[in-house]
This record gives sequence, structure tokens and C-alpha cells, in this order.
Amino acid sequence: MIKLSFSMLIRIAALMAACVLVGCGGASSTVNPLTPTRIIAFGDSFSTVDTSGYATYSVNTSETNATVASRIATTYGFTLKYISSSSAVIASGTAYSYAAGTATSSNTATQISTYLTYNTPGSSDLFIITAGTQDIIAAAPTNNTTAIATAATALTAAIQTLTNAGAQYVLV
Repeated sequence: MIKLSFSMLIRIAALMAACVLVGCGGASSTVNPLTPTRIIAFGDSFSTVDTSGYATYSVNTSETNATVASRIATTYGFTLKYISSSSAVIASGTAYSYAAGTATSSNTATQISTYLTYNTPGSSDLFIITAGTQDIIAAAPTNNTTAIATAATALTAAIQTLTNAGAQYVLV
């Protein structure tokens, strides 16, 4: 016969309770699910598409959901397209990308600034930002950590500008 101490029984009971809670799972529905009215992408090649929505920096350039941003847009029923005029006002029910293939964090800040010059974030807009890869590529050969810190600060400031303008849903 195995004799268990009181503290060992408490531990076993706690473990069993934890297993029961994990087995219960989460809620059966999402509370306040996001249904974006517009999707706007900024950044680098992970969000770059052409005016038809085809990826420009991907091995799958014949697909309209070959970038990170375009895959997310497709999930919500949008086709992400490149904004052909920086002064365009983006209509509800559309998805556009300001991204450029070799954009750095400071380029991304300029993209956000350009967008805000002509547009105001809506309460259900989704903003997707993919940036930083080019900054790392440029800094890596010389281990320039100062350049990385500067890029991170620029990107953080740009995101703060976007959220201060009213953006509620920002995916970075």
C-alpha cells in the first residue's frame, strides 16, 4: 500500500484540477470579432503587391494571397492591391498596400505619414505593418546595433503616430 502525505495529495488534486480546466477549452464564440471595413498595409516585401493584387516579391507571384498582408486580407474577403496614387482616399470595403519591396523602417514611417495626409483611420480598419527586415540586413555585416535601435525607434514612433490618429487595430 502506498502512503501519500497530505501535501502530495494537494499537489495531485491541483494537477487534476488543472487538467480539467485545460480540457474545458475556451469560449465557444469570439466576443466582438473584428470585421474590418478597410485593410491598409505598410512596410516591406512581406506586404508588397501590384495593382491587381499579385505578389511582387514572392516565389508565388501568380497568386493574390502570396504575401503576409494579402493572406490576411483574403481571410476577410479582400484582395489587397497596391495604392497607385499616394494621394488617394481609400474607400470603405477596399484593401490597399503602400509597401515597397526594399522599404526600411524610416520608409515605412513615410508610408504611414502619406496615408494619414489623405486618410483618417476608421474604427474598424485593420492596419498591417511588415518592416525591419531591410534594416537588419543593412546592419548585420557590421553588427551595427545602433542602426537597429534607431530603426526600432523610428518604427515605434510611426506606429504611435498611426494609433494617435485613431487606428485601433494594428498588426505589426
